[in-house]
Amino acid sequence: MRILIYAFATVFIFMAVVMMFTYQRTPERGVLLLGITYGASAVVALMLMQAWPLFVGLLLAFGLRMLGFDPKPRIQEPPQSADDAKPGAEKEDQS
Repeated sequence: MRILIYAFATVFIFMAVVMMFTYQRTPERGVLLLGITYGASAVVALMLMQAWPLFVGLLLAFGLRMLGFDPKPRIQEPPQSADDAKPGAEKEDQS
């Protein structure tokens, strides 16, 4: 059981670190809250050597995502062609 706690706590710590780096790039409070939740649950699980803090952390993170604290995915717009580059300019008549 100890090996499983170490393994899952390591995954939770990795997710917390990744979310902290993500928070530095895009300062959204939801990412910060999710990172703190994952990190705190992993630390408590390692301190107590019990599995229940991991389950509670997972439920709290799921609850935060259901409340809308998960960042929205970024959608990249397709590159503009040469004709669309100047929206105000009209095409010249080729007579």
